[in-house]
Amino acid sequence: MTGIMLTLLLSGPPADAFKVSAAVAADSRAVGAPAELRIELAVADGWEIVRDAPPPMVQIAPNPAIRLDGPEKCSPLTGFLRLPYEDMRETLKRKHKFFLAREPKEDDRVDFIAQAYIRKTGSESAFHVRRRVSVPLIGDGAAKVSADGPWKWGPADNPLLTIGDKAPDFTLKSGDGSQTSLSEYRSKKNVIIACYRAFW
Repeated sequence: MTGIMLTLLLSGPPADAFKVSAAVAADSRAVGAPAELRIELAVADGWEIVRDAPPPMVQIAPNPAIRLDGPEKCSPLTGFLRLPYEDMRETLKRKHKFFLAREPKEDDRVDFIAQAYIRKTGSESAFHVRRRVSVPLIGDGAAKVSADGPWKWGPADNPLLTIGDKAPDFTLKSGDGSQTSLSEYRSKKNVIIACYRAFW
């Protein structure tokens, strides 16, 4: 390992800088009926998708009421869709075809995370933005979109560390909501910080 990049949770772009819209389209709610989850990502004027970063991505949580159509199936071990369903490099619009595996209930929803790397047009600094989206399987309910905090980095924000450099103290939030601070472990044990593609 030649260096470590630290990403800090900072105030980020306005909420409408990265937009997600989604809906379920189906002619019938009968078992076995075909349906589509239609997803569209967009950025506001003055913002752009960072093309030399990992591509915009969608990760869909499994729901026992649906079964994906096609050779790519939902992975029961990870709960995420295998490629090519995740990658939205070529287009910011995607239709996921599925079948109803059982009659949907009132509270059945398709939940997914949409994420991308965006920046102000012409800027070198970028933000990692993420939206959690929940779409009802039946009825005319609108998709519920919530935002996670953006992560910002860039040449002037967080320079790369090299071996032997002392990392600044920082705090990370764990999946269970608890806080973990680097200062708690300094001089006690080695700390490796890893970022995985799975964010559910």
